[in-house]
Order: sequence, then C-alpha cells, then structure tokens
Amino acid sequence: AEDTNVEDNWKSVLGLQGTGSASFNVSGLFVPEQFSWDMERDKPYCGEPISLLGIPGSIFYEHVFFALGVAERALEEIVKRASVHSRTYGPPVPPLSEDQTFQKEIGRMKLQLQSIEVMGLQLLNDALAVAESGKTPETTSQVQFRAFAAYATEVAWQIVDTCFGYAGGRAVLENSVLARCWRDMRTA
Repeated sequence: AEDTNVEDNWKSVLGLQGTGSASFNVSGLFVPEQFSWDMERDKPYCGEPISLLGIPGSIFYEHVFFALGVAERALEEIVKRASVHSRTYGPPVPPLSEDQTFQKEIGRMKLQLQSIEVMGLQLLNDALAVAESGKTPETTSQVQFRAFAAYATEVAWQIVDTCFGYAGGRAVLENSVLARCWRDMRTA
C-alpha cells in the first residue's frame, strides 16, 4: 500500500468530475500468478451472477444508464428554462416553451430516452438470466452489449447537444447544468 501513488488528477478532466475517480500507479511490485486473474479466460471465484457478464457485459449497463441520466437531466433543465427563455432580440416573442418545433423536439427526445431505457433493461435482464445459470453470455451477446452502449451514448449525446443549443449563450457558463451535461457526455 505504501508503494501505491494515488493521483488526484480528475479535477482537471473536462467532464465526469463528480465520479470520485482517481488514477493510481504502483512501482516495482511483483504479483505472483496465484494472485492474478485473466479477465478474458478465468471465471470469477466469487460474486453475484453479474460478475459473469464478461467485460462488455459488466460495463455496458453503466454506460447506458449514465448516458440516459445525463440526457434526462439536460431535458429537465431545458424544459425548465424554456418557460422564461426566448432566443430572439427585437419585439417581444413568446417563450421557447410555446414554440411548436421545440415541443415536438422535446417529445421526440423523451421517446428516444424511453426506448433506450426499455431496450437497455431488456438486454440487462437477458444477460442476467444467462449469468444466473452460471454461464457467461456468448460473444455475440458481448458484441451486442458494446454496440448498444455506443448507440445509447450517441443518442444521449445528441439529446444533450440539442438541449445545449436551445439554451443559447447562457449554456456556456461553467456553472451551467447544461454545460456540465455537455462536458460529461463528451467525456463519457
């Protein structure tokens, strides 16, 4: 433990600052084979069935539901701002919340998030059913986990970007909720 150097370097990262993450390194430490584990070949010795999901399976749901949470937060924020925000100068115009294109976009984005949530939960439940039988999901399932995580993150990224655009110049302020969502999605 005294040979471990924990680097508190995540404060300088563009996004994901609230994760509590830190990098670490250990120098000159020899790990005997009996204390090592090959994640691709070895079966876990202990843990819940979720530990049998494999590498993509064990992280896909974290990526999917993190991305969904960030996108949902961005939607909440732009809907809240829209009742008092209009994006034009000159004669008074109704707030953004009364714009039909904005309303359609909000509905579309909410449906996208709900669809991804349902699909993500279905994939996770199917994977857990395999793991509860003591098996690791097949390679085709592992590929599907990774592809779905990438797709869900891409859709969430587009939603956050759209919300960020609707917010206008106020969104770029460092302490803005939408700026934090935008940074987190670019980093995720």
